[in-house]
Amino acid sequence: MKDLVLNLNKGLLIDTNLLILLITGYYDKSYIKKFKRTAKYSIEDFENLSKIVDGFNNIVTTPHILAEVSNLCINRKGPDDSNNTGFENFIKVLIDTIYQLKEVYLEKNSILILDYFDYLGVTDSAIIEIARKNKYNVITDDAGVFRMLSKFKIPVININHLREI
Repeated sequence: MKDLVLNLNKGLLIDTNLLILLITGYYDKSYIKKFKRTAKYSIEDFENLSKIVDGFNNIVTTPHILAEVSNLCINRKGPDDSNNTGFENFIKVLIDTIYQLKEVYLEKNSILILDYFDYLGVTDSAIIEIARKNKYNVITDDAGVFRMLSKFKIPVININHLREI
């Protein structure tokens, strides 16, 4: 962690699980432990992530991350299941948050030929390649993505390592 040097002038690419954590925390920090997609995180994890995100003017995503976030969040129930108001409010926060992100696209054929595609898949391979090409910083909780980005000397934070500090 000591050798990590983030470039605040470049964008920050947020991996899927952490984007869901960010959206959930923006919606209601107390819901982090109640939502199955974020239950493994703490409010402190959200606050650490939020502080990092706040340091960047350019927050980046990919169509692959957006598809995963949508698929994982759209079927969740809001805290007020009787009238579904909680779900509607959550979706509003989701839309407001992702609307502000810069979307960077990488053509599928460019992803399929990557050496690491066969064990990391489409989304993670796209994250790595987009970060490499654009010199973006990345924040993730995925050990495989973290190792590959570190190998390529791309500034990367594994949020799990922040707990160790």
